[in-house]
Amino acid sequence: MTPERDGLFKNTTTVLAGAILALVTWASGMPARAATVPTGFQEYHVIGQEQHVWDMFNRPVLGQPFVGYTLSNATLSVVSVTASSASQIVYYDQWEDNTDVTGDGIPDFEQDIVNVQTQPQTLVLGDGNPANGDACTYIAGACAGDVIALGDTLTLNSNINTGTGAAPVCGAPGNLQGCVPVNPRLVTDIRFDGGDRLVTSGGPVSLVHVQEPTANLPGILGGAVEITSSQAIGAATSYSVPVGEDSRFGLGDPGPGIPFAFVDLNLVAFEDNTSVQVQSPGAGTVSFTLQAGQHWSSQGQIDNGPFIPAIALVINEGTKVSTDKPLAGMIFTSAGGNRFYATREFALLPDILHSTDYITTAPGDNPGAGNNPKEVYVYNPDPFTPVTVTFTDSVGTGTFAVAPNTTVAYSSGAAAGRFPPSGSTVRLTGNRNFWGVTAYDSQGTAFDWGHSWLATAFLTDTYTIPFAPDNPAAPPGASPVFVSVTTNNTCVQVDFDNDGVFDQVGNGTGGLLAFSGGTCASGYFLDAPG
Repeated sequence: MTPERDGLFKNTTTVLAGAILALVTWASGMPARAATVPTGFQEYHVIGQEQHVWDMFNRPVLGQPFVGYTLSNATLSVVSVTASSASQIVYYDQWEDNTDVTGDGIPDFEQDIVNVQTQPQTLVLGDGNPANGDACTYIAGACAGDVIALGDTLTLNSNINTGTGAAPVCGAPGNLQGCVPVNPRLVTDIRFDGGDRLVTSGGPVSLVHVQEPTANLPGILGGAVEITSSQAIGAATSYSVPVGEDSRFGLGDPGPGIPFAFVDLNLVAFEDNTSVQVQSPGAGTVSFTLQAGQHWSSQGQIDNGPFIPAIALVINEGTKVSTDKPLAGMIFTSAGGNRFYATREFALLPDILHSTDYITTAPGDNPGAGNNPKEVYVYNPDPFTPVTVTFTDSVGTGTFAVAPNTTVAYSSGAAAGRFPPSGSTVRLTGNRNFWGVTAYDSQGTAFDWGHSWLATAFLTDTYTIPFAPDNPAAPPGASPVFVSVTTNNTCVQVDFDNDGVFDQVGNGTGGLLAFSGGTCASGYFLDAPG
């Protein structure tokens, strides 16, 4: 539920703000997707169409025993963008004002957004011209002249609910920062939300979409998902889903399968006329076509169109997505029952980004803080050949086998009935490519969050943080950043306010850790798992 995100580090590392996202290195060496995005620019489509995600949250709500809890017809949405270099420019293209420029009957995004902006709601942030959008409107702290500095975070928020109770008042249609009305989601309500398009100069950005459906009891449901650029995905046309609604029973319930009572899939296309086929083991196959920026929901809907039974699909473990053009995706899960608010959103990465080496970044459960075990789900995407995976944590090393197109939970398949130890991350290596996701507080509801795995091959030594919720009522460390490293004696340094001075970090109990000294005088030495 909470929007923490974590990432991985190697060598000497600088952390620039609140919650890690390790996407910035993926674009290296990747070709530009289309002529409309010049070389050197990055293009993103915000995953998670608001009506679709509201429907995903509502599925477990309708099936839960919590009497009196209902969703209102609105969501709160934040698109968080953090700069990875100085003087970046962010071109923000709202889907709601798309017009048919090419004459094919399909609404189009800006045709040349970098050089010519023709649509009234398009923003150009960071170009030094506040008249076409002022970056400083969306940056907290020091900012002047519509200039974006390294580590600046643009909080593009449509999360202001001006009403109360079960029927929120989201403000006028032109109120970009008012909450997002749904049922139906109308094009006249222009917001920062799923379906929008961003193009950035000066390198990639760290980008997250955070969503919370409004309700008569606020703050129970919510989630966040990281967003990958089309240049990072490249020519990917094959995707695999590591968990599904049948995982609940295959992994055991109660047990490792608890988080997967409800599983949905959301896909967004980068290009027009993208043909998609989704095959779910035991549930069937659906086929459809998406235009650039359009979302498909496994509940049987494309954008704000009608429910279409022929494209609705139960998502089971090992679901395969095949396309003729690249796309991005999000996996939504909920534990259901009296854990219905244990929701998680996982980024769907293409098969070409699978690898043989991963580190799960956040540590295992701290028994002193309650029973909140971390569960690691290891997935073999190969439909024919098993994979052997070696795990290493602070307790020891072992191996286990994962059958074709199957997922095994750490506690049941890898570590002889135990979860990852307190304070320990886990390194996983395989004799063939594999993938997976991690769920934190997998058995409970208090701290439910998770992340998809990013291979160690894609790691870098500097990260900027896209989103860290600011809750003055929360205790210190309520929105932590977790850091793990690939090699021993790695120096990690943190600059919270981007002032060029490395800062001390908390020890989890309200105090501060001591700097390491020596060659890491303003940082902390960390060792790899094991």
